[in-house]
Amino acid sequence: MLCCCSVAQAYVNQKKLDTETKILHANVAHFAKQTTLWLKLVEDFNQALKVRLFNNNTKFLHSAITS
Repeated sequence: MLCCCSVAQAYVNQKKLDTETKILHANVAHFAKQTTLWLKLVEDFNQALKVRLFNNNTKFLHSAITS
């Protein structure tokens, strides 16, 4: 009888692990997508700063040359 209960408990535990694994997998996929979006946002922001810095430097040099 003890063996039967152990097998039944192992089956229940395995089902719980399967469920938790699926949830964890879904969470990891969600966070991977979030990370990709954040990375794109930061890269776009960085690019915008570079463009603005370039434009500001160009205006400064133009005004320094024409003065």
